[in-house]
Amino acid sequence: MGKDKRKRAKFYTVFVGRERGVFSSWADCETSIKGHPSARYRSYPSRAEARAAFEAGSPEAYKQIRRAEDAQGWRNAIQMPCLTVDAACTSPAGGVVEYRGVVVPECTIAFSAGPFENGSNNVGEFLAIVTGLAWLASRSLKWPIYSDSAVAIGWIVDGGGKCNTTLDVGPLLKAQIVWAENWLLKYRKVRDVRKWDTAAWGEIPADYGRK
Repeated sequence: MGKDKRKRAKFYTVFVGRERGVFSSWADCETSIKGHPSARYRSYPSRAEARAAFEAGSPEAYKQIRRAEDAQGWRNAIQMPCLTVDAACTSPAGGVVEYRGVVVPECTIAFSAGPFENGSNNVGEFLAIVTGLAWLASRSLKWPIYSDSAVAIGWIVDGGGKCNTTLDVGPLLKAQIVWAENWLLKYRKVRDVRKWDTAAWGEIPADYGRK
């Protein structure tokens, strides 16, 4: 980052450094990153953006969320406020999976989990939806949840609340699935889970941007 940019920047987000977080001066940021072998930071024009980027976990994740936020297709089509969820996996089956929920229209991360070994995208999507339902219930929020996974929605809405995967998932994921299935069994309420129309609206705001 050049000297002129440093002068114009107001806030700095340190993603990797001696101290992670948001700093309002270059001097404080430099103290955290100077000499750190894996230091990573970005400057942002406002504290709110810097904090949102920090909560996103990386500059790339924040950029993806902002890209989705700027897309207008879904803003006129979905019910807001709402929670969008998504998962990412390194392999169609048997890969490393993680999942998260993003609040819309703010496009802030509500929760994230992973990475977990020996998972699949459908398993991650299933867990993301149930985690989202629990997140909303704990806050007494009656928002809809949007997911772009027809399979995961089917497991929850039509499949009796079971994660109907044939994959031999890893032990940590297995524990997550047991929790999710028990939660669905305990809370037998009408669940407002809706399919995200990617073709019409673009990528879901919770998308990881790794396609």
